[in-house]
Amino acid sequence: KCATQRILDVFTLRTLCDIGDKYADGFIHFTIRSNVEYVVDDEAKVQPLIDAIEEAGFIIGGTANSVATLSHTQGWLHC
Repeated sequence: KCATQRILDVFTLRTLCDIGDKYADGFIHFTIRSNVEYVVDDEAKVQPLIDAIEEAGFIIGGTANSVATLSHTQGWLHC
């Protein structure tokens, strides 16, 4: 799982999809909280995937040890 900003431009979407193509057999999932999830079938693929995500400037992990709502407003863009 990696974190993204809520509103994504085409370049960022293509970057995330390219990472999915190269490291996760083309699969990518956007969660309701705008995180990106990649699923791999071999533990050996995890570290190269993490390295690629970090090199692209994204944060690895979820919300750590905090409580967060499942969904919320879109922020200033929509309110």
